[in-house]
Amino acid sequence: MVDIQRSQIDGVKELTAQMTSEELRPVPTVRTRIALVDGVAPDYQQKEVRQQQGQIGREFAVTYRPNLEENETVIAGKWWDSAPTAETEVSVVDDMARLLKVGIGSVMTFDVLGRKINAKVTSCSQN
Repeated sequence: MVDIQRSQIDGVKELTAQMTSEELRPVPTVRTRIALVDGVAPDYQQKEVRQQQGQIGREFAVTYRPNLEENETVIAGKWWDSAPTAETEVSVVDDMARLLKVGIGSVMTFDVLGRKINAKVTSCSQN
C-alpha cells in the first residue's frame, strides 16, 4: 500500500490483520529525484549516462527509516545513528552507487518537491 497517512496507520493495521497473519510494517517514504552528485548534474550528453537516463533521471521513492531490513546488509561505511546529526546522511544501494559513481563521502543533492536537500553518503548497502 502506498500513501498511508500517519493518522490512518492504526486503521490500516487493523484491516490487514483481519485479512492476513502477516504484520503490517509501515515504511516512511518520500518521492525525490537526483539533482546533483558531488555538485555536478548528470551529463546526459555522455553516452554511458544517456543509456542509463531511465535509471538516473527517474523519480525515486526513498525511505528515512532508522534501521536496515532483515534482507539488507551494509557493505561499505556505517549505517547512521538514530540521533540527529548536523549533516543529512544517505545510504545508497550498491547497484545505484556503481551507476552514479558515488562512494562514502560523496554528496548527493536530491530534489524533493522543488526543495534541494544535500546528503552525504555514509554507507552502501546490498539487498
